Amino acid sequence: MIQRYLIEVLNWGLQKVSDQPELLDDLFKINFLLKQDEVDQIKAYVVGRKIQVLNGYSMLDTKFPAVALIMGNESEDELFLADDVGSVDDPGSEYYHMDVDSAIWDYNFLFVVAAEHPDQATYYYEIVKMLLHMSRQTLINNYDLLTFKFSGADLMPDPRFMPAHAFVRQLSLTCKREYSLILRDSLLGKAFVLDGMHIDRSGSPRDPGNVNTLVYPYIKE
Repeated sequence: MIQRYLIEVLNWGLQKVSDQPELLDDLFKINFLLKQDEVDQIKAYVVGRKIQVLNGYSMLDTKFPAVALIMGNESEDELFLADDVGSVDDPGSEYYHMDVDSAIWDYNFLFVVAAEHPDQATYYYEIVKMLLHMSRQTLINNYDLLTFKFSGADLMPDPRFMPAHAFVRQLSLTCKREYSLILRDSLLGKAFVLDGMHIDRSGSPRDPGNVNTLVYPYIKE
């Protein structure tokens, strides 16, 4: 599931930032031109206070800072002809000869970053964005995700899911991925299909026994 891949990548990236805080120099000094003393404060805060990574909305009992991953929506986008992309042609596969039903789907995931101070929410928002950019090739190569697009916005805290005093910023990730199903029943329609006929040229027109088969090997002149 894509959501699980994204959480895995996010946890990996946050650990990498903790192990290599100089990544924050690259992010905040080069991109945002912050002074070194502020960058040093950010590094001390990020390394000294681990951010909570959540799967889902609820942050009511969560210590801040925190980031929650939520699926915004998904929709079918591109269909193959009759949804059919052919059959599995690898003889070593357990799905050999089974048909495959497939389509391209659009997915939208939301990274909701919450903190007790607006600057902290902004810092972590930018860190999450950096980690997703750093992991783009991993998500493409290892998890078959396609065409990324990012967007973001500040949010008003919803008291149903988080304390009213929290400062919240949301990063939106849109991507595509192929959704495929193996049609196991498709083998049934192929079980009795005659692919061809083999004629043993060493046989005779009256083989077996004395029964005339009336089958003669074709011999090209």
